[in-house]
Amino acid sequence: FQFEEHGVQLEDGSCLVVTPLPAYAIASVQAGQFVTGEGSRWGARFAFSPPEVDPAALTGEPLARAVFDVHRHGDSLVYVKNGCTEADAAARFALHFYPVDEADLPAASREYGFENRDFHLWERGGLAAGDRCIAVAPLPAYPVASVHTGQYDEESRHWETRFPLVHGVIDPSALGEPLARAVFDVWRDGDALVYVKEGCAEEDAAAAFFLHLYPVDEADLPADSREHGFENRDFFLWERGGLADDGRCVAVALLPRYPIASVRTGQYDATGQLWAVEFEWPNGE
Repeated sequence: FQFEEHGVQLEDGSCLVVTPLPAYAIASVQAGQFVTGEGSRWGARFAFSPPEVDPAALTGEPLARAVFDVHRHGDSLVYVKNGCTEADAAARFALHFYPVDEADLPAASREYGFENRDFHLWERGGLAAGDRCIAVAPLPAYPVASVHTGQYDEESRHWETRFPLVHGVIDPSALGEPLARAVFDVWRDGDALVYVKEGCAEEDAAAAFFLHLYPVDEADLPADSREHGFENRDFFLWERGGLADDGRCVAVALLPRYPIASVRTGQYDATGQLWAVEFEWPNGE
């Protein structure tokens, strides 16, 4: 806007500008002045007010502990750091959502397998009084299996963490007997396989999973899978779940829509296959 639209010059020579705020909640503001054809004269970014978060929501165990602790509060992730510095506030945040079902991703994100919602602190919150940084990042509407987040600048990655959002939602005891018992026990939960291991170690979480789905009718397979006779849906734990703070690993792998005859699954690393199980699919559903 122009000064004459919202401003007035006072008798003491100072300028006062009053501009209406929008009706929606504001996380932060970028303001300044510019001259057409010459560029910016000055600019500032600031948290309009720290996002309103119930303090009780931040007293429990966070989803992840890192430079910023990451909590869940309703349908949002909340990043918090006490004793926040200018450098902490300046670095850009990486935020990647890995869905339970990749079909839920926006079309532009499907080739990567995750949705990128990177942001700057000033876009989602800011550096508040008392040197406390807080940012609130909304979760997508679709079910999220896991999150990869951290901070980076043009020169380096400052920190990163991965954590599951399915952890705590899946209760294996409510799913009856597992389809298979192995290093990871495997359950069925509706249209998904659920992998669970108590006392999960870093090496358990790091190894890749193979998941081979054998159909009742091979004509149902994607065209590029028919020569093999099965559909390959290999994944890493952090893409479908993750290692939680209590040492429990959980992953949720969505099943195809066509009827399945059997499943072969397990884990492997650079040395080869670590473990495997095979089981018939109940009633060829």
